[in-house]
Amino acid sequence: MVIRTSFWPLGGQSETDPYDPGKVFFEVNEPTSPFIWENDIEAGTYRLRLGGPGGNNWSYIGTNRGGSGAGIDSEFELLSAAHLRITVGSKGTDSRLEIRNPANPAEYLPIVVCGKGSDAGATWGGGAGGVLTVNARPDLIIWSASPYVWSNGINGAGSGSSDTASVFTGQNYSRGNHHGTGKLEYLRLKLDAAALAELDKNRGG
Repeated sequence: MVIRTSFWPLGGQSETDPYDPGKVFFEVNEPTSPFIWENDIEAGTYRLRLGGPGGNNWSYIGTNRGGSGAGIDSEFELLSAAHLRITVGSKGTDSRLEIRNPANPAEYLPIVVCGKGSDAGATWGGGAGGVLTVNARPDLIIWSASPYVWSNGINGAGSGSSDTASVFTGQNYSRGNHHGTGKLEYLRLKLDAAALAELDKNRGG
């Protein structure tokens, strides 16, 4: 086991990884009922993949396609130890990242909602793609300035020849007519320099 250390020469301080880099806390693809992971985790930098499920198709002579789910795949730095709750949605349920409110443990703060794709129908054709909502909480969490995926879902086609594509290129999860996805992985202590520079700019630093 290798524990990497970050040194802070001006203050004479050092920090060590709370987990082995590459540790996967959970990974689930296309759960047939909502999957919920809930736990305390330490401060550090993680990678989250989270996708909402797609909407249902509607068929008669042709097939109108449900929209695909919104999705995110990004590194983030958790600034202090926190209690996380992550929901990976099956069809009909949004996927979510929530953090327990440090000031009120009975409350969970919505950080990310990967909206489900809408169902297709007889009169309106293909379903709309899910909507991605990210609530900025720079006191708790900093997102990378260069996410791998950060997207609303894709609208379904009327009389489409195949299920609506996933925002995760080439994957079945989060496609139209498919369930969602989720994965949480520990990477290292600190976020990339570009994300921190973006944060300083937003703060007027």
